[in-house]
Amino acid sequence: MPGCYDIEYFPDDTTRMAASGFNFLASSGTAGAVWTNRSTNLPAGSRRIALAVSPNAANGTIYMYIGRRDSALVNGTMQSRFKGLYRSTDYGATYTLRSNSPNISGYDYDGGDRAREQSDIDMDLAVSPTNGSLLLLGTHNIWKSTNAGNSYGANAVSHWSASPGIPYIHEDINFISYHPNGTRAYVGSDGGVYCSIDNGTTWNDLTYGLVISQFYRINVHPINGNIIVNGAQDAAGNVRVGATAEFKQVNGGDGMSCMIDYGNDQIIYTSYAEDVFRSNTGGPNAANIKPSGATGPWVTPLAMDYTTPANIFYGSATPDNIYRSNNRGDNWESIGGSGFSDIITCPNNTGRMYALSNNAILRSNNTLAAAASVSWTTISSNAGFPTLPDGINISRLGVNPGNSHEVWFCVGGYSADNKVFRSIDSGRTWQNRSTGLPNVAVLSIAVQNNGSRPGAVYIGTDIGVFYRDDVLNAWVAFRNGLPTAPVTDLRINVSTGKLRAGTYGRGIWESDLYANCPSSFAIAGIQGGYQFHQSSNTITFTGALEQGFGSEMHLRANGSITFNPGANIAGGSTLKALIGPCGAGIPNMNIVPLEK
Repeated sequence: MPGCYDIEYFPDDTTRMAASGFNFLASSGTAGAVWTNRSTNLPAGSRRIALAVSPNAANGTIYMYIGRRDSALVNGTMQSRFKGLYRSTDYGATYTLRSNSPNISGYDYDGGDRAREQSDIDMDLAVSPTNGSLLLLGTHNIWKSTNAGNSYGANAVSHWSASPGIPYIHEDINFISYHPNGTRAYVGSDGGVYCSIDNGTTWNDLTYGLVISQFYRINVHPINGNIIVNGAQDAAGNVRVGATAEFKQVNGGDGMSCMIDYGNDQIIYTSYAEDVFRSNTGGPNAANIKPSGATGPWVTPLAMDYTTPANIFYGSATPDNIYRSNNRGDNWESIGGSGFSDIITCPNNTGRMYALSNNAILRSNNTLAAAASVSWTTISSNAGFPTLPDGINISRLGVNPGNSHEVWFCVGGYSADNKVFRSIDSGRTWQNRSTGLPNVAVLSIAVQNNGSRPGAVYIGTDIGVFYRDDVLNAWVAFRNGLPTAPVTDLRINVSTGKLRAGTYGRGIWESDLYANCPSSFAIAGIQGGYQFHQSSNTITFTGALEQGFGSEMHLRANGSITFNPGANIAGGSTLKALIGPCGAGIPNMNIVPLEK
């Protein structure tokens, strides 16, 4: 069945099941041996279907919450509608309409919105296990029915913008489930986890402290390491001020690219798709400064000139060119080029920019000249540029902050040995630096200016961070304690010696930059995840590796490794110890989560 979203056993007869996606199917026979498509009588234009059953309902009862597939442009507005709440009392053989209004799938708290609805993306339905007529359901808001879906009351029991008198739950409802006691319910949305202990009358936010945000981009202030700005999936642009794990929201919707003014840390830029917001007060009171007539992609690239931070850049998809503002976004003008995938400026070479659109990389040496005089060179058409397989796209660009001739790019997708490439002559020739990397997508890159370790670079992949330099001449896993999650952005803060990693699903983390092997290292406390520690002399272990399967620690010391009384390795965890000199691997690191 295409697009299978839900499957339920019937509580009174577990040999029967129902499944839904773009269709509705019911089974009979032992363990669902025979499936029958029961979609004939679904309303026209049905799309996604959420199912729910209750042991308290009559035998064979199942509810179907049906979202839309059809929509039409009427007088410039996209019209769509809640398709209906249906109920079957014969194990799905037949079903009847209970209600199809108000529009409980829409945005409005009173169900009057007919133009905005996305039930094909997120929706769910739950029935109380102690009251077969009590339902909670919704797409953007939560609605309650006490009469088996016949009606829902005048207003939703939660609203995405906390309308007066209605509790707030972040929109985009993905999951609703009842506790067996029949009065406690849980909701999972794009904004976190919520709980009601009174069947939806009041709600409590349980999300605080869960490091689970999905970040598209992060940025850090070059001097004040406490200032971090981020763009989160359906959780807006947010700013951290102070040495805490707390962030304050700047703009609504989804958060994307972001920047901090190098000369004035009160000027913060955040974005939502094509819209760009500037705050002059450290985050609050942000105003939209998007270039007139420009339309960026979902994650619109932004960049700032390092010498004169009032000069900022915007990568537009329609029209396909780059916009420049010389006054922090008050006015914009096109400077040509093409950079809707990524744009980067060069800290030590003002006016130089590298830009990316799909797999085309461009370079300009005079982006601060008069707009009509800005010139661009395509450096992905040089004879030395790698030929990437079809379907493999360049994901991000990186440049050495101390040497604008050293430019890197990384590649998404799953083509072995096509992961990371480096040029030391401004893109005239390229070297493949992929050997030794696993065949996973590379999502982000950060280049370090390190005189003692040339070629220092960090990459973020689907499974964490990796590091290499010309001294090592090999990639090493750089993820002690870092969760195995997609790392969508990396930023180096030179003043604090930290690497910040924005992940898609596990928040923001920081680590010390790669360092020489320490002479001694001590491990204490509860440990878990993947870790590698090495020392040129001794390692002492008094900790506990307790997280079971998936926890793996590697130790290497040139002198001795000592396990003191109290050390413990729990069942399923793996610890490997080796006596030998430091080599390719990760020395002492301290990776900690920054986002709550």
